[in-house]
Amino acid sequence: NAAKARSKGFEIELSALPVRQLQLTASYGYADAVFKSYPNATATGADYTGNRLPLAPRSTISGAFEWTQPLGGSLQLFLRGEANHRSRFFFASDNAYASAALTLLNARIGIGPESGAWRLSAWARNLTDETYVNNRFRGAVVPGQVAQSLGAPRTYGAEMLVKF
Repeated sequence: NAAKARSKGFEIELSALPVRQLQLTASYGYADAVFKSYPNATATGADYTGNRLPLAPRSTISGAFEWTQPLGGSLQLFLRGEANHRSRFFFASDNAYASAALTLLNARIGIGPESGAWRLSAWARNLTDETYVNNRFRGAVVPGQVAQSLGAPRTYGAEMLVKF
């Protein structure tokens, strides 16, 4: 276990409704997360002091818009777009392997009543079909082996949401 770690940062969120049909949201997060003291981190005595904490990107940024258009009666059409970005981060305490910075784009279009009682929508995630690594680590069986898992490619689907 690490002797001492420090994590400090901040988050800020903004939301705006510039016109009745358009909602905008944005957020930014910053984290400075490091091991202040981590001597003898491994059986061979490696010192991870000063290394970044695993799975802690320095910055995250997101933004979204949702446009709603009345269709008549109580029905409305909605269109949503999202962008999510994160800076690189390390997969483990040794900081041997890092992810690249990543931006993913998502979208959704649908219909439903203004009350929100139900929604029928089609969605797509990772619109630009980015290839990215979710986890990377040294293999345990073959010397020098590196194992990794990849994030989801572009995916799409339909969804029916009912509140009761």
